Amino acid sequence: VPGKISYTNAFLIFMLPHSLVTVSLVTALFTRMSRAAGAGNLGEVRADVDRGMRLTAVATVPATVGAFALGFAATATLFAGNSAASTRGIATVMMAMMVGLVPFGVLFLLQRTFYAFEDAKTPFRLQVVVTVIATLANLASLLLPLRWIAVGVGAGQALSNFAGMAIGLVLVRRRLDRLPMSEVTRTYVRLGAASVVAGAGAILVQLALGHVVEGKLYSPVSLVAGGLVFAGIYVLVARRLHVHEIDDLFGPVVERLRRALPKR
Repeated sequence: VPGKISYTNAFLIFMLPHSLVTVSLVTALFTRMSRAAGAGNLGEVRADVDRGMRLTAVATVPATVGAFALGFAATATLFAGNSAASTRGIATVMMAMMVGLVPFGVLFLLQRTFYAFEDAKTPFRLQVVVTVIATLANLASLLLPLRWIAVGVGAGQALSNFAGMAIGLVLVRRRLDRLPMSEVTRTYVRLGAASVVAGAGAILVQLALGHVVEGKLYSPVSLVAGGLVFAGIYVLVARRLHVHEIDDLFGPVVERLRRALPKR
C-alpha cells in the first residue's frame, strides 16, 4: 500500500523538471519583469509572462506525458532496491501528481509576476487558496480504499495547482490590464500533440523490449531506450509543428556544447 514514503519519493520525481527548468527560466525572467514593472512598462511584463509560460511548457508538457509512458520503468530504475509493488506504488502516486505539473509551473511564474510589482500579498492569498483546496482534497482522500489514499493526495495536489493557476491568471490579467493567451494555447496544444506521439513511440519500444530483455535489466534498458525514442520523436514532431520555443530553450545549450567540443 503506497504510504508516506511512496508519496515523498514520488514528490522528489515530480519536482525534478520544475526545479531544473521552470525555476531556472522564471528566475532569469524575474529580473527583466522587475525592471519593466518598476518602469511601468506593462507591455514588456506581459511579453515576459507570455514567453515564460511557453518556454516552461517545452519541458513540463512532455514531462507530464512521459511520466505516464515511462513512469513504471523510471521508478523501478531509480528505486531498484525496492520491491516491484513498492516501485509501482511510487509510480502511481507520481503520475497523479504529474497531472498538475504544468499548472504548478504556471502558478510559480504568476506569483513571481506579482513579486516583480513588489506585491507579496496576492501570492500569499493564492497560496492560501492552494493550501485549502489541497487540504480538503487530502481529507476527501481518506474516504478512498487504503491503497488509493496516497494517490488521492497526489491528485488533490494536482487539483489545487489547477485552481491556483486559474485564479492566478485572472488576477494577473487584471494587474496587467490584459493577458493574451492565444499564442500560449496554440503552443500548449502543439506540445501536447508532440508529447502524445512521443509517448506512444516510447510505449511501443518498451513492449518490444519486453520480448527481448527480462529480469532486473528490463527497467533500466527500457527507460533509456524509451527515453531516447521519446525525446527524439518529441523534438522532431514539435519542430514539424513549428514550435519555435524548442530552439529558444535548447539552442543556447547546443551552442555551448559545440563551443566546448575540441575543433579538428
